[in-house]
Amino acid sequence: MFFFSISSIQRLFRTADYMYSFPPHRSTVYIMGILLGYCLRKYRGIQLTNTQLRLGWTVATACVLVSLLGPAPMGDISYQYNSTHAAIYAAFAPIAWCIFFAWIVFVSHNGYTNKFTNMLSWKGFQVSTKLSYAIYLTQFPVFFFNVGRRRHIHHYYNFVSIILDTNEYICIFLASVALTVLFDAPFQNIKKLIFNRTPSRNLTNGTIKSAANGAIKSSSESNSTPSTTHSNGTIANGKVVHAHSD
Repeated sequence: MFFFSISSIQRLFRTADYMYSFPPHRSTVYIMGILLGYCLRKYRGIQLTNTQLRLGWTVATACVLVSLLGPAPMGDISYQYNSTHAAIYAAFAPIAWCIFFAWIVFVSHNGYTNKFTNMLSWKGFQVSTKLSYAIYLTQFPVFFFNVGRRRHIHHYYNFVSIILDTNEYICIFLASVALTVLFDAPFQNIKKLIFNRTPSRNLTNGTIKSAANGAIKSSSESNSTPSTTHSNGTIANGKVVHAHSD
């Protein structure tokens, strides 16, 4: 979300309601995720040419740049608010952002990796992946709490101080860890126990039945194998076993 410098509080809350609570607006990225899952299943192992890869990376890079840098002119102090500009950004920025990451997931899933995708595959990101949903839920309460309790003007001295609020980040991180450990992870384990219990039981029963049938079959075969006496020895299991001979 991009905030216009002179927007009223009522307009900010109304915009947030539309962007984060209005189902049609939120449904676009979910539908894109479903389509990505279909493509991953349908086109698994697809062969892409170098031209197709270059074209895909070009489009994906353009999408992420548009979503990040597109609203930059709206931050100019002389900019006159235009609702059309804001609506276009709110509607298409999430789609462009998702196209970028959908392309990364698609090519990585099919084995077309590079330094950038290898960097995103770093195992350390598994921590942030497990905390991502909790961070999404806790960041806005922390933001609004800090804004509501501030009673003085806060001065930013450089770019780092603008984008890096250490206290706020620490609060969000600790709240996310607590939410994940106390609620998200336990309920995920409960869901696995509930939905994976029946298949595993059926698999166990099937394994036991297969083993029992195999044992019965082996026993019947060994009992039905002919054993006859030969003049020079005994024929057992199809082999001649000679008596003691020099």
